[in-house]
Amino acid sequence: MTCPSDENYMIVSSMEAFLNKHYGSLTMAAGKLKVSPQTISNWLKRNPRGLLKHMPTMVQQCNVTETQIMGEVLYHEEYLQSIGQR
Repeated sequence: MTCPSDENYMIVSSMEAFLNKHYGSLTMAAGKLKVSPQTISNWLKRNPRGLLKHMPTMVQQCNVTETQIMGEVLYHEEYLQSIGQR
């Protein structure tokens, strides 16, 4: 078995998986949080802390705690630093 090349293989980040789990898709997350899909993309690629502005809404909509959301954001921030995106 060969490993897929980097250009054809996309790793789903923990934060992306979190949003997909609780909203069904990134597009649905954007709609429920009243942001654009581009904003979601920015959170995933550059600025995960931008999501924190929407934490109260997420707590209400997703039955998660603020601590869980903050943990996802901090973990994703470390991930971006490890791959040189921040």
